[in-house]
Amino acid sequence: MRKLKNDDRGVTLVEIIVSIAILAIIVLPFLNAFVTATKTNVKAKNEMNATHLATNIMEGIEKNSMKTLAYQFNYPSECFDIADGFNISDGSSACELLKKSDKFDNVKRLEDISAEIVNKDDVITSCIHKTDAKAKIDDASLWNFRESDAHKYYFYMSGVQSGTKKYNALVTVDAKSDAESDNKVKKYNMDEVADMSAMDANFDCMSADKYSATNIIYAFNNMPGVGGITQQDIKRTITIDIEKYGASSNKATKVTVSYSYSINKNGVRKTFPDPNSALKDDYTMVIYDNSSDTVNHNLRNVYLFYNPWYTSTGTLYNTCNDVIIINNKDKLDCTVNIVKQKTISDQSELSTKESTYKAYVKVSEPGNRTGHAYTHIATNLNVNMGAPDNPLQPDQAIYGFNNNVIQNDVKAIVDIKNLTKSNASERLYDVKVAVYESKASLDDIFKDKDPVVTMTGSMGY
Repeated sequence: MRKLKNDDRGVTLVEIIVSIAILAIIVLPFLNAFVTATKTNVKAKNEMNATHLATNIMEGIEKNSMKTLAYQFNYPSECFDIADGFNISDGSSACELLKKSDKFDNVKRLEDISAEIVNKDDVITSCIHKTDAKAKIDDASLWNFRESDAHKYYFYMSGVQSGTKKYNALVTVDAKSDAESDNKVKKYNMDEVADMSAMDANFDCMSADKYSATNIIYAFNNMPGVGGITQQDIKRTITIDIEKYGASSNKATKVTVSYSYSINKNGVRKTFPDPNSALKDDYTMVIYDNSSDTVNHNLRNVYLFYNPWYTSTGTLYNTCNDVIIINNKDKLDCTVNIVKQKTISDQSELSTKESTYKAYVKVSEPGNRTGHAYTHIATNLNVNMGAPDNPLQPDQAIYGFNNNVIQNDVKAIVDIKNLTKSNASERLYDVKVAVYESKASLDDIFKDKDPVVTMTGSMGY
């Protein structure tokens, strides 16, 4: 019989290495494909969740008007339906953001006028303005929407759930992109209209000068030691006192208007009415007092309609014969509308007198050193009523604020605007929704750094 020989030497190291190399060549592409597919699936799922969230938010934005949208982000705890399933009470947050230069601050642009404001500089002008602390989103008459000067708004949501993850989202609503800077009529796709605050007979305050110059001249010439007085010798001072009133509520306000007349001629100084006489009461009127109002609506506007004294041509307080003083004693936020009336029918004569007329307007806010006045002035001073379309209009108003009489400084402190300035309302908006990972910081978000998904749309009304 022949003996068989078995080769049982085993596998050499070289053979093992070669085998592993061959296996790696075959398997690694599959492993790489598997890892890549897993990463792609995770990224796709992340983008799908973010896209779903962006769509959800976009639909929530577009179904609201800008007014209700701004309200919801300023008062999210009262009503918030921007994103389905987004519960404000679960620790998530929603607010409006303010852009300062190239930085964004996580600040609600909120000013509740029912609250006590200590320092005006700490308050950011709001696009939502409550006129009553109890106002809800359905009580539209108790709150207002104020368009931003930049016509651009930023709304922020953090910790918004979508799928198994949470995200942060920034919504940018931009009306400026629809503006035509060289065509004012089409600016923001809305014709310009006169922008004068509405007169509310119930809650606004109105006053009219009702004392004739003839009667005042007669009163002075009947005083002992006085004679030959003409209107040119008389200084008229109209004083508007605005103050908190009533112990029951610090929201109650009182507005008093008083008129006084004075002369300083040939060493003779006289005032009418005599401040120590009972006659002064005939020239003082409390024209607004809401201390008995159970709702305590806040004062919004004071309207002063007066007949200008065209003998007032001086450029200083001492030489100006028409003086209007606004004493905002408790620094209440309101607008005083100072309105000249036409007293001359002939346009040419009126234009001549308007070209030399001067009125001294002083705003007094005791203790206010913030550099920002609470009193706003809307007026047709500086408009020649005899030639309103003339591009060259006179400087009729001389302004003072507390002890400050430098015109540029005063105008920087007091908000002074033309009574009939045109205002182009926003109507169309471009909307951008950017969704970020929940770990993204505000700085990264506002630099538009690495959003998961971005979606654009539009809204209008």
